[in-house]
Amino acid sequence: MLDSFPLLRFKFDLIRCLPKRMKSNDLARAAFEAELQEVARVIASGPKALDAPPDVEAAFAALAALLGGVTLARAVSTLPLAQAIATSVVASLCPNKRD
Repeated sequence: MLDSFPLLRFKFDLIRCLPKRMKSNDLARAAFEAELQEVARVIASGPKALDAPPDVEAAFAALAALLGGVTLARAVSTLPLAQAIATSVVASLCPNKRD
């Protein structure tokens, strides 16, 4: 999904690279929150697709599922399980997706 939005991918990559001590800083948290709200707004107002989040709240849910799925997939030691996690997240977010 983020591949369609290069600017969003850049913002997520930038945030991910911040040092941990900076992430806990109140200023950094406020900046992260502002950008997260903007990302959710862009997703909700972006190109319409059958399974696209219809509003900001649904975009937050989709982002949380995607980030949680990535976290879980990266935490396991076997590729088949990581792929199963990724596949299940996509299936839950895009039930109308046809391969």
